[in-house]
Amino acid sequence: MIFDEYNPLDNKMYQVLDENGNLVNDKDHPNLSDDELLYLFKTMLYERTIDEKALSYQRQGRMLTYAPNIGQEAAQIGSAYAIDKDDWLVPAFRELGAWLIKGVPLKNIYLYW
Repeated sequence: MIFDEYNPLDNKMYQVLDENGNLVNDKDHPNLSDDELLYLFKTMLYERTIDEKALSYQRQGRMLTYAPNIGQEAAQIGSAYAIDKDDWLVPAFRELGAWLIKGVPLKNIYLYW
């Protein structure tokens, strides 16, 4: 069982990358092409830029409540990329990256907020 092999109480953590960014175990490597990985990375950068702009608008009073997404880009983009095209996505507060992966236009995202 995974909890026997990786138990944080026994200082046994599940690790995908080592401290130098090298893959720890080949079985954990995602089956994604270089083009897909580049697309996902660029989308994370795009999300960060959009997020910074939206937070600036919110602080200026030009946008209502806005929850920053900084540091959560990979979690949102990776999970949204993994679901099927016909799967539902129900955004709540910090799903900016998921919206981008699903093709929601930036204008609509800003209008939502």
